[in-house]
Amino acid sequence: MQEVKIKCPTCGALLSVKSVGDEPEVTVTCPKCKAALRVKFNRQQQDAAPAPPRRQPGDEGETVIGNSMAPKATFFLKVAGQSYQLSDGLNTIGRQASSSDATIQIATVDHKMSRHHAKIEVLRYPTGIVRVKISNWQNRNPTWVNGVELRNEETLVLNNGSRLKMGNTNMTFVAESNT
Repeated sequence: MQEVKIKCPTCGALLSVKSVGDEPEVTVTCPKCKAALRVKFNRQQQDAAPAPPRRQPGDEGETVIGNSMAPKATFFLKVAGQSYQLSDGLNTIGRQASSSDATIQIATVDHKMSRHHAKIEVLRYPTGIVRVKISNWQNRNPTWVNGVELRNEETLVLNNGSRLKMGNTNMTFVAESNT
C-alpha cells in the first residue's frame, strides 16, 4: 500500500490518499469542494501527482442549462414567490433584519433562519464551467440541501433545482439561461 499527499487543483485542500491493492489509479472526492480527482500511483516513486479531473458538460458539480455550459446564466433563490438574484462571487444569505449585513436578506419571520445563515459562491471559470457552491455561515441553525444537512466547514455544489432549507424556510436554487 502506498500513501501520497496531494493538493486539490480546484480548491487547494491537502489530501492524503492511499492506494488500494495493485490499482495504479484511484478516483477520490475532495471533502472540501467535492471535485472528483484521479490519483495515479507511481510504483517506483513515492510522490504521485493527481491527474487533472476530466470535466464534461453534465458532470456532477457543474451547472448545465440546455446543451451548453451556460457561461451567461443568471442564478436565483426562489422563496415563497419571491426571487433573489445571486451575484458572481460571494453571496451571503440571511434573514432580513436591521442588524443583518447579509448581501441577500430573505424576507421571512422565521427566527430559525439566522441573520447570517449561509454563503453561496458563484464561480465562473474561463473554460465556460460555472460552479455554484454553498456552505453554512458560522451559525447553529441548520442548512439543508436536497434533504441532506450541511455540516459546519462542509461545502456542497448546487445544481439547477436544488432544494434548500435554512431554518424552517424552504427555497429553490434556479439557473436561468440568458442566451
